[in-house]
Amino acid sequence: EPDDMSVWDFMDLYDQPTGTEPWVIHGLIRKRHKMMVVRTEGGSKSWLLRFIALCASYGIQPWRHTQIRPVRTMLVDAENPEDAMAESFKAILTKMTRERPDVARDDIESRVWHRAAGINLRSKLDQTQFENLIRVRRPELVCLGPMYCVFETKPGEPWETPARQVQAFLKSMMVRYDFALMIEDHAPQDRSGGMRPYGSSFWRRWLDMGVALEPLNDDRTSYELKHWRGSRVTTDWPKYVHRSDKWPFVGGWEGETI
Repeated sequence: EPDDMSVWDFMDLYDQPTGTEPWVIHGLIRKRHKMMVVRTEGGSKSWLLRFIALCASYGIQPWRHTQIRPVRTMLVDAENPEDAMAESFKAILTKMTRERPDVARDDIESRVWHRAAGINLRSKLDQTQFENLIRVRRPELVCLGPMYCVFETKPGEPWETPARQVQAFLKSMMVRYDFALMIEDHAPQDRSGGMRPYGSSFWRRWLDMGVALEPLNDDRTSYELKHWRGSRVTTDWPKYVHRSDKWPFVGGWEGETI
């Protein structure tokens, strides 16, 4: 049999326990798995991914706020202005340092690659820069987005073409460097088909899990997490996400009082 292919005996797969990829954040995402969070513009997606990344790097489970193993994280922001990012990081880090005063700043392995003008992961230059960062920092979790700002399209080409190319590149990086991927993206203005990623339906098929933030009140302090792409494995994601005074976000599960 060829040495450069993963050739399995059917019974070996039968005997293998399910969910064998180790958790990066227990109950939320496994190594080499990929998920996406969508919401309309200004819908807390960026805050949510920053919160998850910083919690993980401080060794805090984002929704239950229990202590976990600290996670090396890389946040790739391809849209937001620096002052907006600084405001959110300050608010989140204030909570983190209060909750984990035992964690020294130099021990936190969390980095931000800020590209407010966007990235083009279809270009060799930006692919090389992205891979160099991953190779040097070796994150276990990469938070990336918004998706429409990380690649460029050519006039007249179908959405499927850039989707396939970017997916192939990201997948190769995940396999080579063993990280999990969380993506944020905007939902289309026309949501007659439900909350879903903007652009090609290939994103829905490619992901291991996809959730949408649906506001439950006018002031957008509570959201329901609706799964538009069911998870391939059992997870512990909450049904609801709430803003609070103690934490930027807290999780809520079925049967709990909102």
